[in-house]
Amino acid sequence: MSFGAYLTTVDGGVFVTPDSMPLSLIEKKTLANGTFEVAVNYDATRPMIPFITHNRAAPETNTASTAITASLDNGVCTLSAYYLGVEGGTIDAYFFSVEPQTPPEWGMAIWDSNGVCILTNETKVLTDVEAIGDPSNENNSGTKLDVTKSGKWAVMPRMVGYIIGMAGSAQPIPFQTIQTSMAYYSGGNTRIKAVVGISPGSGLLNPGYINYRNRYLITDVSRY
Repeated sequence: MSFGAYLTTVDGGVFVTPDSMPLSLIEKKTLANGTFEVAVNYDATRPMIPFITHNRAAPETNTASTAITASLDNGVCTLSAYYLGVEGGTIDAYFFSVEPQTPPEWGMAIWDSNGVCILTNETKVLTDVEAIGDPSNENNSGTKLDVTKSGKWAVMPRMVGYIIGMAGSAQPIPFQTIQTSMAYYSGGNTRIKAVVGISPGSGLLNPGYINYRNRYLITDVSRY
């Protein structure tokens, strides 16, 4: 850095410099019953990270779970939901990216060397990101990760595994469904765990379970 402000976090990590622009909240949307897809435009030359949280208690089984998949394509981030009408509740989606900020009428603003406003007192910067899970431990990662944290947290949607088998009793047919990460906020705590895209119901024959052993990225969204 050749000039300007140099901001750090309380633990000494670099927060922002005039040569960088932080990830910040560009939009928050809600999926409710009957809404199975939301999309947000962003600058495709810059990163985009979505986070999600389901406003309800986590189901004890996967028979009525809601899986979310995310896709990035030509500057459009799309979140698609499975089974939301069955499970109920609402899902808050938080979209973080890098974009120029609008200077406030009053307060603090920082510009980079190109004259672009990169940070203001109104910028909702992405902070408090944690990686949870242990890829070396099958029972604490991917499809088997199950963590409860105090407060409202959201998880980055990602594929964590598959379920395969033969479904049906009279004439079984091949069955396959994805498993994705989900965060369930019940009012005081958030439970982070895997959910299925489509329930196989009862009587799945010769089931196979594929666990990617992923870690999950989560963030505290109580401030957004």
